[in-house]
Amino acid sequence: MPAAKICRRIAKARGLFAPVEPRAHHAYGDPARGGFAILYVGVILLAAFALVSLAVDMGRLRVARLQLSTAADAAAIAGVRQLPVVKHIEATTEAVVVASENTAIQGTGNAVTVTLQAASDVEIGLYRFSTEKFTKVGSTEPNGHTVRDSDANAMHVTAWRSDARGTAVGLFFARAIGLNQMDVRGEATAVVRGGGSGFGIVGIDWVQMNGNTKTDSYNAAAGPYDKNNPNHNGTVASNGSISMVGTSDIWGDARPGVDASVSTTGQATVHGWTAPLEEPLNYPPKPIPAGAISVTWPGSGKLSLPRAGDPVSNDPDNPTNYVLNKIKMKGGDELNISGYVAIYVTGDIDIGGGSVANSPPPQLPARLLLVKVGSGDVDLGGNGQLFAHVYAPQADVRLHGTGQDFALCGWVIGKTLDVKGNSAIHYDESLPSPSGPRRASLVK
Repeated sequence: MPAAKICRRIAKARGLFAPVEPRAHHAYGDPARGGFAILYVGVILLAAFALVSLAVDMGRLRVARLQLSTAADAAAIAGVRQLPVVKHIEATTEAVVVASENTAIQGTGNAVTVTLQAASDVEIGLYRFSTEKFTKVGSTEPNGHTVRDSDANAMHVTAWRSDARGTAVGLFFARAIGLNQMDVRGEATAVVRGGGSGFGIVGIDWVQMNGNTKTDSYNAAAGPYDKNNPNHNGTVASNGSISMVGTSDIWGDARPGVDASVSTTGQATVHGWTAPLEEPLNYPPKPIPAGAISVTWPGSGKLSLPRAGDPVSNDPDNPTNYVLNKIKMKGGDELNISGYVAIYVTGDIDIGGGSVANSPPPQLPARLLLVKVGSGDVDLGGNGQLFAHVYAPQADVRLHGTGQDFALCGWVIGKTLDVKGNSAIHYDESLPSPSGPRRASLVK
């Protein structure tokens, strides 16, 4: 007998298999099961309808938010570009006008014009790149500095669709649960940037102006400086603070370091923009060029460069290079320059008297480059004018007038810059732009 059959008999004998009673069957299935199935289908359909409804209304809100954000972006960029050169009311007006050129969903109808309320939707202030914080004009920063109008470099714009203004975004399917509309907003913060390492009046660590001092500008290539009709591009920059005392005037911008500010006391005035820099200034030392001609000058008497037999350069990009141990001028001392000359000075520079002439006329600042090698002092003063560019990024530079006005025509870069007495700096605009083009960008 097969093994499988034997196993079945043993199992039956032990009662392991019990007869199964047949179930009663209805012609059309189990009525209880049919009722539950209908209920399940109804619940699923209701849930699906709710999800579809939510997706439609959420999509509508997302579109409105995107449209408002686009309008805020455009308005902030357009308005912030105006801050360094126009009054804030004009910058705000520009933002409002540009926003109105955009549309966004309103109510349950189509998209309509975006309208900004100038007093509340447009905020002007200072954005610090180091902390990524925006502070409104009139508010005080954590460092204690109260933001002034001239400090402003940023604009924050909020574009609204709200119930309070009667412009909320209308909903369709959410009405079934009593939600007829929702508030939506789009925000943007834009900053205006400008500057870099191309400034022409710089004290890397700090700048101080005290007394009857000023900065302005002129174009040396177009003619001599006219004190009755100067240009107003005498921008000053520093990685630290810019302090002004007395009757000092900066006819241009004053750009302090990224975490610093401009301070004015008395009648001192900055006639331009005072927003901090976006990044630190960097002015590396200039090495003495190979082949530079070494000259020993005791600092008294007269010195003419080039000397007899020295090459004469008529190329401002390739001057005749000299190395001097020091420059110390007074009284009737004279330094006469022909062509284009660069003088690298290893000791201190003291031009407190005497005269420095660039010939032939007109005297151009670009004809003489004074480079202070390493640390030390650069003292420029006396009476009259010095037509030169001074590059001393590791030295302390001091300008001072005695009796009559002293003026530096050109540019000056120092580790520190101390301008005092009756003295002025007339920046030469024939050089490349000191601050580069200004540009606007979004930061939030």
